[in-house]
Order: sequence, then C-alpha cells, then structure tokens
Amino acid sequence: MLFSNKLIPILALFLCLTLLPAATLAEDTPIESSESVNSVTIDGKWTSPDEWKDAVEYDNVRGKRNFGYILIKDDGQYIYALLDYIADETVNDGDLGRVRFDKSDEEKLTEREERAKALGDCGCTGDIPGSAPEPHDFIFSVEWNGGKNVLKIWQGNGTEWNLIEQKPSGFLSASSNDAENNPYSNEPHMIYEFAVPRAIWGDVSELGFNAFGLDKGERNLNRAYMALPDQGSYLKPFVWASFPLATPYEKETATITSPAPTKTTTSPTPKPSPTTTPSPITITPKPTITQTPKEPSDETMFSQIPGGYLTIGGIIALVVIILVGILVYKRK
Repeated sequence: MLFSNKLIPILALFLCLTLLPAATLAEDTPIESSESVNSVTIDGKWTSPDEWKDAVEYDNVRGKRNFGYILIKDDGQYIYALLDYIADETVNDGDLGRVRFDKSDEEKLTEREERAKALGDCGCTGDIPGSAPEPHDFIFSVEWNGGKNVLKIWQGNGTEWNLIEQKPSGFLSASSNDAENNPYSNEPHMIYEFAVPRAIWGDVSELGFNAFGLDKGERNLNRAYMALPDQGSYLKPFVWASFPLATPYEKETATITSPAPTKTTTSPTPKPSPTTTPSPITITPKPTITQTPKEPSDETMFSQIPGGYLTIGGIIALVVIILVGILVYKRK
C-alpha cells in the first residue's frame, strides 16, 4: 500500500494536466505584427536578405528542436505572413502551409477572454458560442501536389467550412524550397509566403490568427508540424490567438512587387515553381462547394473524447494508473 499511496497521487496529477482541453494549453498572448517597411515579393522565398527583417518573428520550438519560424507584418492594405519551415527539407505531395483568420468583433473578443473559464467549467468546446466558423472566417492553404503549388481557400458558413473557388482580389501566395538569402538555413527547405488583402474584413484593427505547416514526409507525428499558436484547433476559430494589426486600414489597393523569374537550386530535392499571380476578381469570395477541410489529425496531436481532448501523455498516464490499480488490487 505504501507504493500505491505515493505513486497514485503523482500519476493522477499528471493525468489531470494532460487532460486539459486543447485551448487552455494554447498560447493566450496576442500574436503581434509590425508595420511593413521593406517591399515584399510573393515568390515563396527570401527575395532579398532584408525582405522580412521588419517582421515580427516567432520561432517554433518543441522540446530541444526548432522546427522553423513564422514571420508576420502588415500595412494598410495587406497582411503578410511567411512560414519558414527549416525542418522540412524535402518536397512531398501533401506538404502544406496555412494561415487562418477570424474577424474579431466585440462579441468574439469577449469569447476569447472567457474561453479558458468556459472550457474549464464544461470541459468541452461544442456548446461554446464561436466554436463554429462564421462567414468572416477564412483558411488560406498552399499545398503541394505533383510538384506544384495548389491553393485552397475555405470560408465559414456558421456551421462548417466551405471550400471556395474564387480568391479575394489581390490575394497572393507562393511556396518553394529555395534557401537563397535565407537567414535561418542554407539547406533547401519548405517556405510558404502569403499576402492577404485586408479588404476582406474592411476597417478592423484586430483579427484572430492561426498558422500551420505540415511536413507530410515526416512519420513521427510530433515532428510533422509547426504551428502558431502551438495547439489552436483549426475547427475552432475562437481558440485562435488574438492578432492586433500594426497599421490602420486603408481602402486603396497596395502595390506588391511581382515575383522575379525563379532561379533553379542545385539541391537533391526538386525545385518547385512559385504560384502565379492571380488576376483581379471579386473581393468577397462566393461559396461553391460545401466541404470540410481535410486537415491532418496530427495537427493538434489530440484524440477527441467526451469531456475534452486527451493528449498522448494522458493516454499513457491513464494506462499506467489502471495497471497500478490492478497491481494494488492483487497485492490485497
């Protein structure tokens, strides 16, 4: 009994910590941006050494490994984001980079402030207002298929995500493995670059934000992704981080530098081509297909159960507690 009295409380505490809902583990600190001063070329790489030096930088460290960097900045017309996935050094079908935005109106801001308390009270997310994507919520995804960039955009409809065919006017994205001018690594690795027009939401000073990258070639699920915040569920916009913009909104369309011709790398991995610049179309996307985005289950690293999210550590702790209980019972 001495063995069980000492061990069981420790295991129980560990289990409680690992059974915390995913949103309470996510970073509550707002994601900051900075004013864009240096010109940006959306070509899926560092076009110049100082292109992103004026952005706010977030590293993506888990354990002792840094998987990459997420850089963010904005001006009056655009939000710029760069996912520099230094740990993904091969081009694989299914590799992807995503940025997600949620319009932070007064109601949503209140939800973010109360989310930890609400999750703690009910141990779930399904009944909390704002857990479903609204029409002002968007996912912009650059995915690799057949050695080419494929752009996918989802928009919320109040219940689920709609895959839409039309891009907002002025939206730009690109991806490559070109490490030229890269300050983090000179080895070819995956880079995702976005310019998202603020006209989608109009005159707002704050949004909800989440970024995610997937290394499809990595078999270890704990090493197969990078994210900001680290554990923001893609289906739950209200758990994304608050994202105050650095500059006031301007209606005029900004001029973004067009990509220069792609330079071929001499790496063992194939040199992908950046996406082409989209032609101007209607700013407001029109839903055409209803389809929930097939996001990998390893993104959150959680298994959904009634009452919350169970982490891998929680599963292990639960098994250990059961085994200890059986052992104590047999000793009796």
